[in-house]
Amino acid sequence: PHASLARPEIGVTLQTQPWFNSGMEDRWFFIPGVIGSLTLLQGGEPTAFAIVREREVGTLEQIMVSPIRPVEFILGKTVPFFLIGLGDITLVSTIGIFWFKVPFIGDPLVMLAGATLFLLAAIGIGLLLSTFSKTQQQAFSLNFFSST
Repeated sequence: PHASLARPEIGVTLQTQPWFNSGMEDRWFFIPGVIGSLTLLQGGEPTAFAIVREREVGTLEQIMVSPIRPVEFILGKTVPFFLIGLGDITLVSTIGIFWFKVPFIGDPLVMLAGATLFLLAAIGIGLLLSTFSKTQQQAFSLNFFSST
């Protein structure tokens, strides 16, 4: 009676086919995530701690009245963590490629450029958090919730 309302039977079979990591190796997914997590952690947290520590101890006011320019102070607090972050990226990437056998397909300079931009953004987040934090514990809490 209601043949016009019936849907025709169509045989559809869904088949997943991964384009990357067809063997579904877990480490191929985890190691790049570890690189990003370490970069975010190593960039933001120490930068925020370094500036907040100056505020806690009371030396930030002395630095502000000294002949040092603010940009010199910021560079002095961020450049070491930038260099450490680049070293971390290089080390973890090398370990991932050679020890864990995660394939790297692409231009290493493009990866380094992207990682550098990400590291600079993480350092910028650390600087931003240091302006809102009065104590290192507060900076830690803000960094924890902003980077997760």
